[in-house]
Amino acid sequence: MPQPTASFTDRMKHHLKEGWILLRTKFFWKNILLMLGAFLLFVLLFGLFLRWFTNHGQQLQLPDYTNVEVNKAIEDADDHEFEIVIVDSIFVVGQKPNMILRQIPKPGSKVKEDRKIYVTVTKGQADQIAFGKLPDLYGKGYEEKKRELEEDYRINCRIVGYIYDGGGPPNHILEVIYAGVTVDNGDIKANETNIEIGGTLDFILSRAEGGELPIPDLICKRYSEAEFFTQTINMKLEPIADSDVKNMEDAFIYDQQPKFEPAAKISMGETIKVFLKKERPIECGGGRPKPVESTAPKDTVN
Repeated sequence: MPQPTASFTDRMKHHLKEGWILLRTKFFWKNILLMLGAFLLFVLLFGLFLRWFTNHGQQLQLPDYTNVEVNKAIEDADDHEFEIVIVDSIFVVGQKPNMILRQIPKPGSKVKEDRKIYVTVTKGQADQIAFGKLPDLYGKGYEEKKRELEEDYRINCRIVGYIYDGGGPPNHILEVIYAGVTVDNGDIKANETNIEIGGTLDFILSRAEGGELPIPDLICKRYSEAEFFTQTINMKLEPIADSDVKNMEDAFIYDQQPKFEPAAKISMGETIKVFLKKERPIECGGGRPKPVESTAPKDTVN
């Protein structure tokens, strides 16, 4: 006779019993844990991929790192996935070392991640150059040498005085001073003196006016003779002629301002007023007018 089939209830009990036995095995829980770990790994990798895909090619605004200490800037740049690269260092008077002076690209530029930022920073001690390695300065025009020193050597220039130099052009270098000591004046040249880059050279320049000379005695001289003489000593004449004077070049000087006195002096470049008349003054006597005596100084006068 055929065996009676198991009831639905019996079958459910059998399956539950087998399931309970399976739940109590290590094999079951080992596989559960492996599946859970695989799921979590998938979620993590998917999140990273999604972040990369979303930000890929995105442009970021570059921060302003000028006047920021370079180590702080490097930390901040790492947070923004930038890289700081130091390309130059310059000594700046009054500035702390390791401060960023300028950056490329400029602050506010739109850049991508991993962009390198090239910076110039300050340093604690100035570079130096021997004075002898600088271009020749004595006797040269100041403006030309100032431009050369500042642009090519980053050395500042400053005028601290003038000296009358009747034999040379104005604004030429007569003396160079560094840190209060003369390093070049034509007679001496301190080639071994070290000049700081960013430091300052002081200059004394020539001028064509300003020296003092004794006041020349121009009375009784023809105007042409007095004019020629005063031009040679860098003085000027202001003629004031009487009404009867037709040819001023041949007119005679009968008065002058300032007047001639043996101890009196006048600055070079100033003007002497001379009063002219047609005939030679009676008080000058007969004969040819006496030549004008030279009043040029023997020594240079400040």
